[in-house]
Amino acid sequence: MTLATVRGCLSWRSLAGRMLAAIALAWWGAPSSHAQTVIEKATALREAGQFDEALGMLRAERAEIERVDKDDWPRLLPVDDLTTEILIDQGAAEAAETLLANNIAVRQRLVDTGLQQYGVQLGTSLLARVRLLTVAKRLPEAVAAARQALTVCDKAAGPQSQEAKQARKALTAAVDALDGFLGPADAATLAARDGAATTFASLGLFAEAIEQRRQILSGLAASDAAAKADVLAANERLCRLMMLGGRADEAIPILQESLTAAAPATAPATVSGMRLLGELQMATDRLIAADASFKAVLEATRAIERFPTCASSRDRLHRILIAQRRAPPARIPEELDQELKLLMKPTPEERAAAVEGLTVAGDILLAQGEVATAVEQLSRALAVAAALQPPAPERVAELSGRLAAAHLAAGDAAAALKVGEPAMAAAERELGAGDARVSFLCVVLADALRQGDQLDKAAAMIDDAIAHDLPRPDRAWEQAVVSICDRLASGEAPTELRDRYVAARARQFGDQHPHVGMAWSLFGAARLAAGDWSGAVDCLSRAIAVQQASLGADHPEVAATMALLAHAERASGEPARAAETAARAVAAWERIAGPNHPGTLAAADVLVSARLPAGDMTGVEELLKRLSDAESNSDPVLRAGHLVRLAGISIRKDKAAAQAHLQTAMTLPCWEPDAVSRAADRQRLAFTAARAAYTYKLLDESTQSEDSLRRARSLALKAENSRQLLEQLEKLAADGVDPAAVSR
Repeated sequence: MTLATVRGCLSWRSLAGRMLAAIALAWWGAPSSHAQTVIEKATALREAGQFDEALGMLRAERAEIERVDKDDWPRLLPVDDLTTEILIDQGAAEAAETLLANNIAVRQRLVDTGLQQYGVQLGTSLLARVRLLTVAKRLPEAVAAARQALTVCDKAAGPQSQEAKQARKALTAAVDALDGFLGPADAATLAARDGAATTFASLGLFAEAIEQRRQILSGLAASDAAAKADVLAANERLCRLMMLGGRADEAIPILQESLTAAAPATAPATVSGMRLLGELQMATDRLIAADASFKAVLEATRAIERFPTCASSRDRLHRILIAQRRAPPARIPEELDQELKLLMKPTPEERAAAVEGLTVAGDILLAQGEVATAVEQLSRALAVAAALQPPAPERVAELSGRLAAAHLAAGDAAAALKVGEPAMAAAERELGAGDARVSFLCVVLADALRQGDQLDKAAAMIDDAIAHDLPRPDRAWEQAVVSICDRLASGEAPTELRDRYVAARARQFGDQHPHVGMAWSLFGAARLAAGDWSGAVDCLSRAIAVQQASLGADHPEVAATMALLAHAERASGEPARAAETAARAVAAWERIAGPNHPGTLAAADVLVSARLPAGDMTGVEELLKRLSDAESNSDPVLRAGHLVRLAGISIRKDKAAAQAHLQTAMTLPCWEPDAVSRAADRQRLAFTAARAAYTYKLLDESTQSEDSLRRARSLALKAENSRQLLEQLEKLAADGVDPAAVSR
């Protein structure tokens, strides 16, 4: 044994001894001063290497306790704990195991009877068993004991407790010890790492779980006996876990390399890998690449399909969803009905694929605002998933969360609770307290409780969720969860929830990670939508600080957040500052993507809105011309607004041009009945119509002015805040002054 090893053992013994002494004080209420003195003295003797003397003192104390109190286990257990540790030090494994097994059994009985305060002690006993089994070279048993210890410590002391952290280290060390003993490719090592990864993931410990999956893949790759299909399957498990843990961008090259060396393109394992690649690309917003991946999947399966399948339907639905994200259509694509008919009655072999297809269909419908239909399809998917054989608890839990969220989107909190509460109880029991599906259910239920005015309970559920590491499969997931946390933080619950949420992300990814900046940016956008201008400025400023540190100044995320910040600054009454920020955003976007990129145009829109109230006409006319020309084929609502603003500027020097701009603006298809479904677009159009009414009045065209004002009023009556909105529109149409502090 080396000097370093000896020092390490002495250090470990010293720490363990002090912990056991603390246990005696904190967990057993008030042990006798004599017993406590004995434990402290025995601990000191152990640290000094005087094991026999320490054991003699502890055995005498145990005999005295038995003589006075008979079977007073609460007083005996601390003495037995320290005795066990010393026996392990001496190599007396058999005696230590007998005593330790008794302690574990007693504590387990106490926990089973509802005395949860003994859970931490149970975890500590299990950690002692890990050490004993490791010393005895019973390494697979040591791994199993460490998994149990981690689960117990996480539940009893909390995921951020020292006990849980010690258990995490113990599990990692036990698996590594087995790897060193048998080799990375041995079946027992691979099984141990698989079990450890499962336990880590069940507690939301994504980094640790990912590392175990990486080691499994390395072990298989190093084995000449490993089949290519097994390697690809292990690769898929790793990459799917990485996507769930917010690391999809890192998973893409790993999977691509694996697919390059895979079997023929039509082999089931290869097709499955290509499908996952498409999902990873969607998670990172690489939509063109994702569409190409799903197209390749369909081409690979078309040659071997005898008839349309649910699997192919699922892949086609993914392409519809991708197209929807790239350019949201005005109406639901007709192909969706055809795919839904195919998914209605799957064969037993096709049920899993049908569940996935119906889930994607639900995403498409929710994005289109067809909430009731989405609830119907997600309910059908959940029913099919619940009947799958073998059971699929992960899928059931995920769909329950999605369905509960859809009920919330429909405004039915009671239905969300009815679906979510039993689902979360079952998922926590079957999957673990920190499992990704459990975390999402927890957040959704918190929002349902908030809507039911159960704010304290909702806040407690959010705190439970962020105590573990939350999943982050994609930006849409993060946006949904941030929105829920923001709404809860705006109520009577503690307002520092936003800080705690971002702190949890920083703990998970690092203080300067882009995901941390994105969380602040999403909170800023939520505050902006809620009309909390100062809160939006604060969150967005924090976001930019993190994003610039991690991504650099010329990055799309930084430029996009800067445009939002300019919007918030203008709305908060600082147009000059907003114009400066927006100009920086426009310049950044132009360097990154060119003058006609949607991001550049959005920033230019904010810049115009900031300069006009400040009376700064620098470049405004040119910007409006660029905006109205560039968006002529993409968003008629935006184009109408830009043309009307342009008319208001042109009228001073060219009335004919102003009339032409108004004529074009007011005859765009967005003015047709039912052409616009989103409330935000209707409100934007209402302000555009009111502004047109004022401009027509300046041109002495009273008929067109009155007609435009009627359009504005009609649109305003469809809004929730119709009275306030009508007052603003009337003022704008009368004197050209926009009293609203939001972008149009």
